[in-house]
Amino acid sequence: MHQKNKTGIQYAAVFKFLFRIYAMTVFGISRWQDFIRKSSSRTHRGNLHTQGQTVITIKERAAGNNSRKETFGSAAENTGETTSIVKTGIFILFLIYIGGCFIMLFRMLTINLYKSLQPLGMQRLLFEIEITALFAFLFISNFLLTLSTYYIGSIEQTLRAMPIPSRIFFGAKFLAHCLPALIISISFFGVTASVYGYYERSPAAFYITALTGAVFFPLPVIGLCYLINIIVMRMTKIFKQRRFVMLITGLLGIVMALGINYFVQSVNMLHERPNLVEVLTHTRQGIAAVTRCLLPVRFFAAALSANSFSASIGSFLPFIASCIAIPAALIALLSGVYEKTLDGFDEQAVKRLAASETAKFIRRRFTRRSAFTALLLREIHILNREPAYLLNGPFTMILLPLIYGIMYLTGSLNLPPETEVLMQGSTGLMIAGVCGAFLGSAPGIAATSVSRDAKNLGLIKSLPLSIKRYMQAKLAHAMLFAGIGSIIGVGGIALLFSLTPLTTITAFIIALSLALFCNLLALMLDTARPKLHWDTPAAAVKHNLNTIIMLCSDLLLLSITVTAATLTSMPQHCYLLCFSGIPLLASGIMAHFFWPYAERKMNEIEI
Repeated sequence: MHQKNKTGIQYAAVFKFLFRIYAMTVFGISRWQDFIRKSSSRTHRGNLHTQGQTVITIKERAAGNNSRKETFGSAAENTGETTSIVKTGIFILFLIYIGGCFIMLFRMLTINLYKSLQPLGMQRLLFEIEITALFAFLFISNFLLTLSTYYIGSIEQTLRAMPIPSRIFFGAKFLAHCLPALIISISFFGVTASVYGYYERSPAAFYITALTGAVFFPLPVIGLCYLINIIVMRMTKIFKQRRFVMLITGLLGIVMALGINYFVQSVNMLHERPNLVEVLTHTRQGIAAVTRCLLPVRFFAAALSANSFSASIGSFLPFIASCIAIPAALIALLSGVYEKTLDGFDEQAVKRLAASETAKFIRRRFTRRSAFTALLLREIHILNREPAYLLNGPFTMILLPLIYGIMYLTGSLNLPPETEVLMQGSTGLMIAGVCGAFLGSAPGIAATSVSRDAKNLGLIKSLPLSIKRYMQAKLAHAMLFAGIGSIIGVGGIALLFSLTPLTTITAFIIALSLALFCNLLALMLDTARPKLHWDTPAAAVKHNLNTIIMLCSDLLLLSITVTAATLTSMPQHCYLLCFSGIPLLASGIMAHFFWPYAERKMNEIEI
């Protein structure tokens, strides 16, 4: 008996340790701590390096400067601690801001939906709609989370080598992934219960039911996510490739964001629907068809919308039972299968080429090209090879028009009748050009071009390459995406407001000129202050302040351009000469002085 108790205590300690590891992985706590420590240690090491040089250079003063060195070292440590505290405080404020935004979104959604349903006496349908929507959101987001953290690296193999039962191993990871969904679920149902209870004067039992159910609601959602992931990992190895998983999660994340946007816009415009009763009837039928298979969703919605406490308990108890039974059965039955699916993540596929394939490979990869063409192709291959670069930059050109398209479809994009007349004049020409220029510069290709190349700068500097050609290739690469963005922006405005072909071509030329000026400014900024220290490719883009600086600068510059064009009156060809000629002239002058500066700056950079 004593031996069993001791074994149980050991397993509990192991479970707690594993749970803490996976929870830190899910929330990214370890990366944030490493970022703070590395930044502080870099500052501290830099100060100590300067101090050491001073001591070596001035040896005769070494004996008299001991107290100064101690003071200087302590000052460097205090500076690093202050930097860590400031960054941690900013990060906490950012989390509070994001959480507040989500809570306000939940509140606005619930209020608008309640006010649309209450006049029809269908306010209890609110729970069916919102719980189904929350289930879809939690399922997609946690499917992406469990997929991206299914295998967290070599530590998984180390843990598997230990005598840890597979149920403890999988159970700790399962519950750790429930934490983010738990926070969202409690926030969502807390806001929903508060709004509904305020209007309906609900008893205290209603709030207890809502909050208790919010705690258990994520369990079957995470169970379904892991069930699908385990089946997919068991059947195919394609999801064990990091880049493919990153691409899939990025695309599904964007689709989820668009879906949330569509749902929120549709709910906000629901009260303006002339056939509201018919829409709600079809919505209820669709939800009923979905919830026939999703028992926890159906039980929880019935418990919250019940007219009496006994009816609520009659649905709430099966809900709790199903929420506990589903993950318990999953952990008990599939823990061993899950552990086996972790094999193969470290494998690298090697293909043996035949003689003919080898010759073709050499001709394709080692073709003689000019230095500029080779550098431009290199930029294109680097961006396309890493999904983090592609999804965090160029996809903006597609995402922004899709968001406005959703607003147009849902009717929330209300344009006054005077807009059509305004867009047919010179103002419409400039608005189309500015929209194209913004989509051409918003991806931030130039604003992170040097930062993305930080790991290769040493190699680039060692080659007999012209830095001028190197920078020109980066600018040309940014302008390729600027051309695509200008086509999307100007083409969309032209189709929406039926602009003439001449006006469309003029707006496209203006868009390219403004985009060239903005991209050259972005390249100059990233050359002057590149982000040279990053751990993952995504950090070179996501954690780079140059993108934010250039985004705000582009908005300011383009707003000034539209204002200046609105206040002036001139023929269309004069707009072309003025608002494309001035940016081109300014770009040429800046480029003339930038190429020598870039060469000096690249020589000064040390990795």
